[in-house]
Amino acid sequence: MKRLVLSLFALVCATVSFAQQNLVATLTHGDEVSMFYGADAYREAMWKAVHGDVINLSGGAFQAGTIYKALTIRGAGADVEEPTIIVNDFNINISSTTSQRLTLEGVRIANTITVVDTLKDAYFLNCRISAFQPDNKNPVINNGVFVNCVVDDMNFRTHWGEFSSMQFLNSQILCYGPYSSSTPPKSTFINCLIKPEYISNMYCCNVLNSVLISFNDNNPSYPSSSSATNSLLISNKNPFTNALSCVNNKVVPDYSVFVDSDYTKDLTDEAKALYIGTDGTQVGIYGGPMPFSLTPTYPQITKMEVAPKTTADGKLSVNIEVSAAQ
Repeated sequence: MKRLVLSLFALVCATVSFAQQNLVATLTHGDEVSMFYGADAYREAMWKAVHGDVINLSGGAFQAGTIYKALTIRGAGADVEEPTIIVNDFNINISSTTSQRLTLEGVRIANTITVVDTLKDAYFLNCRISAFQPDNKNPVINNGVFVNCVVDDMNFRTHWGEFSSMQFLNSQILCYGPYSSSTPPKSTFINCLIKPEYISNMYCCNVLNSVLISFNDNNPSYPSSSSATNSLLISNKNPFTNALSCVNNKVVPDYSVFVDSDYTKDLTDEAKALYIGTDGTQVGIYGGPMPFSLTPTYPQITKMEVAPKTTADGKLSVNIEVSAAQ
């Protein structure tokens, strides 16, 4: 219960400070809570933090900094009226010997995340990320997990190290493509929307109950190292004809399966009934175990009223409304 109270306290402080037009980062280390203010607040909190600590960020734009520690970093949301935005490129360079994991939730990454060395068990949730890439020294990403995320660019122009692996659940990957077939990450997509740069370059991918969009290849051929099951491809050509590991996939020539023919929207009612995944729900980001939403899983303060002064007996009236994802 104490940890819940502290987390709520951190969120309250962040919201109050933001309402006062301040940027604030709240660092929670055990029972100790520290507050940092201004555009550099996030970096200052990271400098003081140790593995396993929690940083809560208010809405607003924070300067990026290299992430050296396995922290839980929570924003006010990536798609809210006042989102938490981390600006400028930054690296993730966490020692692989730590037992904690990096968790990044409810933030909008305005520039590029570059992974250095080995990153294991990192968890990205309800985030918008402009670009995600390895550095030029073949780093390893081991069991990186993306849930309810939007990634604009995951087109790897350099190599991941051998044995890299990633999982994507109910996420939108709007540009995907390994640099080559030599050491591609083993990537699993479940109920995702994927726009590969070239579908013929989707090496070592396991695609399930997802929607793919590809009009780039003149002679597309789905790689033999990959599988696709109960998925929908938006394309004017069928790349699955020679792939033995592709089962029960459908190909349609245009965007008519989406509401208003807009792939950023949900499937039409007709398409939902026609294109069904292995679990009995619609294919794509709004089906499956965790239908797409950028709403953070932790409580968000939606309304707070504080009386201008205390009562005669020294009490202060505070009215708080809190919402959370279901």
